[in-house]
Parts: sequence; structure tokens; C-alpha cells
Amino acid sequence: MSGNISTGVFERRGRDSVSAQSFYGVLAISLIWGLGATAIVAHKIAEMNYMPGLIEILVMGLAIPIVGIIIAVKSDNPIISFIGYNLIVFPFGVILGPVLNQYSPDV
Repeated sequence: MSGNISTGVFERRGRDSVSAQSFYGVLAISLIWGLGATAIVAHKIAEMNYMPGLIEILVMGLAIPIVGIIIAVKSDNPIISFIGYNLIVFPFGVILGPVLNQYSPDV
């Protein structure tokens, strides 16, 4: 089993191991997608001069990501898990945009 990484931690159905190359490839793609999507959403929200109120911050920054975490963890379907992951990524971009817009670009 040299070169394989065990995925049995989450007790999901299917194969118990994947190659290190596949694991790190999917991890890298997920991180690039998450960072890129958050940056794009934050940039677009900042351009709109959107300032969320307290209720919007709680819903966008807490409630929707918690639902996304539950969906991502509970689903055995990778596409549904990816949708849950996006329910975490996009609200963070919406919350970060107005906050980061208040700082000087020199920072």
C-alpha cells in the first residue's frame, strides 16, 4: 500500500485508499477553486459598494456556511459535496468584500 493515502477516516463507502497523486491533485484544485471564487466574489461585491447589516452577516457568514458544511459532510456524492463546499466559499466572499474594501490597497 505504498504511495496510497487511507480515506477511511470518514467511513465513506467505496475504496478505502486513493493514490497520493489523486488526493493531492483534488486537494490543490479544490483550494485553487475556493480561493479564486472567494476572491472574485469579494471583488465584485466590493465594486457594488454593498454593506451587509448584522442579520445579513449572520446569515451569510454563519448560517449558509453551516448548511454547506452539513451538506458536504453528509453526502457521499462528490458533486453534492462540492455544492456544499461552494455554500461555504461564496458567502465568505460576500462577507469579505465590503470589509476588505475599507482598507487601503497599499496594505
